[in-house]
Amino acid sequence: MGHCNYQQLEGTYARVLRSSSFKTKGLILRSGGQELEVVLTKKLRPLLALELQPGDRLRLLTETKKQKTIAINIMKILSPTITDDDRPQSSAPAAPSASPTRPGVILEICRKGTCRKRGSLELVERWQAEADRNPSFVGLECRLTGCLKHCKAGVNVRVGDRVVSHAQTMRLEEITR
Repeated sequence: MGHCNYQQLEGTYARVLRSSSFKTKGLILRSGGQELEVVLTKKLRPLLALELQPGDRLRLLTETKKQKTIAINIMKILSPTITDDDRPQSSAPAAPSASPTRPGVILEICRKGTCRKRGSLELVERWQAEADRNPSFVGLECRLTGCLKHCKAGVNVRVGDRVVSHAQTMRLEEITR
């Protein structure tokens, strides 16, 4: 009979864990001064884009299989509720966020035909590395996708409901506006 090694982990969600083809596989959890790679089941992966943001405190129920830590359940640890009486009094208005992107922004970059020939694979790699380095792009995710139907104007990128063409000539700041 197999032996399951269940464990409860608690820490801070640092960033998305990706495969070599940039598919979301899990998350990096900061806990006890180290970063742990945690693979998520396919059912849990949508939580990363829909409900979780880097910096969130998490409690994970995990199991270890083939030397990999796999999350079975994720709970977000909510901060204590702050009432109006607890807020510091200030006459200055709150400063707007410096981030040009909002958490959960997904750039879908075409990986087919003309777009691939024009460098879409290198582009997704470059942009994701920049997003991971730059705190103003926290939560931004670059994904490869199928044809976006604007082949003659590639490299094409879908940002929300719009398709941006000739993206290989653009900087990440321009594409996320």
